[in-house]
Amino acid sequence: MRDVSPATKDLAQRLLRLESGGQLEAEAVATAADRILARLRTRLDALLGRMGYFALLRRALRLAQGEYPLMNSITIGQESDGDLLGLREFALGNGGDPSAVASALAALVAHLFWLLVTFIGEDLTLRLVGEIWPDIAQGAGESLVQGEESKDE
Repeated sequence: MRDVSPATKDLAQRLLRLESGGQLEAEAVATAADRILARLRTRLDALLGRMGYFALLRRALRLAQGEYPLMNSITIGQESDGDLLGLREFALGNGGDPSAVASALAALVAHLFWLLVTFIGEDLTLRLVGEIWPDIAQGAGESLVQGEESKDE
C-alpha cells in the first residue's frame, strides 16, 4: 500500500481544526476526531454496511498505530456503533500534548480517507467529504492521490 498523500493528511488536519472549533487542547482534538468518525460512520454505513465500515476503521487504526505506537491503547468497541474506546484516555495520557495527539489522530483520519480513495475512488471520497463538511473545499485541482491524477473519471 502506498503512503498517504500530503493532500490527504492536510484534509484530515483541516477537518480536525474545523471540528474542534480551532481549539488546540488534546481533549478537544480527541472529541473532534470522534465527531469526524461518527459523521463518516453514518454515511458509510449506507455505502459499505456496518461491517464494511468497521473493517476500514480497524485497518485505518492499525496503520495509524504503526506510525504512532502511543495509540496502541485505542480499540474499536465491539458492542457499540464503532466508537473508539480509550480515545479520551489517549488524549489525556500523553501529557495532554495537543501536537502529538493531533498528529496521531490526523493520521487515523487520513488513513481512513486513503482507504476510501483506494476502494471507492477519489471522486466519491471527495464528494462524501463535501456532503458532510461543505465548508471544507478541496483545493482546485489538488489530488488526494499522490503523484497521480484521479482515475475515477
